[in-house]
Amino acid sequence: MHTIHIRAVKERLLIFLILTMLHLHQAEASSGPQFREDLTSPFNTIVCNKAASLDHERLWQAGLNEAGLTLRILEASAVGSLSEKKVRTLAKAMAVRADHRSWSFGLCNQKTGWVLSSPLPAPVSLESKRSQTLKILSKYCQSWHVDFAPSDHGYPEQLSSSREKAPSFLAGKRSGMISLSCLPKEPTWSGEELWLLYPLKQGQRSDSAFPVPEWAESGTEQDLTKWINRVRGRHGLPVLNFSEPQLHQVAADLTISGLLRHDKQQMKEAEMTLRKHSFDFLGENRVIAYNPESMARLFWLSPRHRGLLLNKEARFGGIAQAPDRNLLVFIAARESRKPPLAVRDLADPGIAPAFPEGRAETGSGQKGQKL
Repeated sequence: MHTIHIRAVKERLLIFLILTMLHLHQAEASSGPQFREDLTSPFNTIVCNKAASLDHERLWQAGLNEAGLTLRILEASAVGSLSEKKVRTLAKAMAVRADHRSWSFGLCNQKTGWVLSSPLPAPVSLESKRSQTLKILSKYCQSWHVDFAPSDHGYPEQLSSSREKAPSFLAGKRSGMISLSCLPKEPTWSGEELWLLYPLKQGQRSDSAFPVPEWAESGTEQDLTKWINRVRGRHGLPVLNFSEPQLHQVAADLTISGLLRHDKQQMKEAEMTLRKHSFDFLGENRVIAYNPESMARLFWLSPRHRGLLLNKEARFGGIAQAPDRNLLVFIAARESRKPPLAVRDLADPGIAPAFPEGRAETGSGQKGQKL
């Protein structure tokens, strides 16, 4: 949920001083990432009041619907202290490293603070200021779309897109989740980004989401694959075969960057590798969370994630977590309908990325999948 990416990390003063030295020049040379004053007050409240959790529902309760955020909580060493200048510089450098368009920061006291970066360049709303939202989307996105996933069992659907002259952001009186996804103009290697997640109750904005169906809480990666197949079974779909080692290896390769962002070239390489083993790559879901239940929640709530889980052509699945255990990648595939690639074809550096919609984040990077 993507899709949202919220990560709370305690940093010692020495670590972020080193990071500042490495990235200060780059951050100052670029006027790209913009300071977001609108995020300062709500995150000061969340972080400095030591919220028990930093999940989507906590953000929704604070009136925030942005997805793809990176949040780090900073703690100075026993002999050190935080200053506004140091924390501000680190926040901007973090946005540059992540290819994000905005950043913010705050200080709770001399020992504790926070830094944040976001893919959104400015506040965006699906409820008001429609012309301003369309202007931002036109400036930063090659294309965009708004999707809806119902609160109960059911398939996601697309509500509107950049192809329409008069797009609508409304879902009627239904309960569920609305998402806004953007295929950015820059960086060119990036797939789609999840920008917003709106929980709805009977058509009105809500501060809590619906429960995840079919979840049996036991906290292992294997339980996540079992949950995926239970959800597919509930929708009358064939279960996925998770026993093919090639798919798990490709999923593991896709975790190497450690980033939530979809990389079109990496996805192209995954497609070619699977073709060699007689599979067609259907897409990837990327989430950052701290336990399998949270990962299942992100897969289900995000319309595009759910779209890949319920892909009607999928017959095989692969899943892997990054070494830090926060990033998880799920891929779906089917038996190939094309002849397998020869080994000499697999590393052609001249092959351009062929994913017009990149990822459908958070489904994420889905190829040829329409909601």
